[in-house]
Amino acid sequence: MNASAISWFKNDSNGIQQIPAEESARVHYHGAILYILPLALNDTGRYITRWWYEYDKCDEFETDVVVYEEFHTDQLYGNFSEQTTTVEMLCPVCEKQEKNLTWYKDFHLIPGQTEWILRVRHTSKKDDGIYTCVCSWEHYGQTFKSSGSHQLQIVDGKVYDAYVIYQKDNMDDETEKNLAHFISTVLPTVLEDKCGFKLFIHGRDDLPGEDSLELTDARMQLSRRLIVVLTPGVSKGQKVMTPKGYDWHVGLHQVLVQQEMSAILIQLGGMSKYSELPLGLQHLLWKTPPLRWDSGSPQAACPGSRFWKQVRYMMPVPTAAAYCPKSSSPRPNFSQA
Repeated sequence: MNASAISWFKNDSNGIQQIPAEESARVHYHGAILYILPLALNDTGRYITRWWYEYDKCDEFETDVVVYEEFHTDQLYGNFSEQTTTVEMLCPVCEKQEKNLTWYKDFHLIPGQTEWILRVRHTSKKDDGIYTCVCSWEHYGQTFKSSGSHQLQIVDGKVYDAYVIYQKDNMDDETEKNLAHFISTVLPTVLEDKCGFKLFIHGRDDLPGEDSLELTDARMQLSRRLIVVLTPGVSKGQKVMTPKGYDWHVGLHQVLVQQEMSAILIQLGGMSKYSELPLGLQHLLWKTPPLRWDSGSPQAACPGSRFWKQVRYMMPVPTAAAYCPKSSSPRPNFSQA
């Protein structure tokens, strides 16, 4: 785009006034960018951009600018409602500039925060507030300050009814197919779609680019139950499953050591030699016998079957309202975490 083909105007009580291009003017433009240095209350108004793409033809764009005397929430660049343990906020007015930059929380200086990205770690409700970055820069021999604000609201209460972990490798084709069907189709169809539970299933619900270790910790802390799906390890000469992965480590630690959630064990296929499993999983199996899911049963995906009644009995009260067939006996009224 040729800068000379763009011109700016302001539509105010005196009519449409052309804005100069000279950098010495308080209000001026440079190509598609409008500068108002410094901003004043009477700069409120409608600004018009005309782009002459041919000698006698142009497109016209209108931009409304509102200047407040005091801070107003309309000035926010973004509202973060977060559930993660670490929040990253980018300075919206000084992108990747290593200049004089400072951050404020609720308009009080945050000492030592001078980077373009502000990271708030181990978030809790005390971190709620308005976060503002202010950067100083020079233009035409004068120093100016630009600022931009985000609002952070920490949600961290329980969000998921259960976090689902399962073996991801060292299985034969039949076991892998059976597991994939149960994890991706049967489990969410019955517990989420028909019974109103909210699950976090690793591989389905993780966000692209998010750190997997941090995600596991955060989502595990936001879950009320841990659903452990057990499969026979029959590949590469194995006789039992060999659970690996950070989610297994964190999940068993939460259940057995920190005791912050209870586990629901679901067994797919046969598994006879529990003694060869890791000690932590052995102890969990001793405390909580697994529920056996039979893929060949005509009621394998029926919420009213005995298997799914047992699963629902061990689950918390669902976070979402949905129809789910009632069991024949009344459910005890437990106080849920």
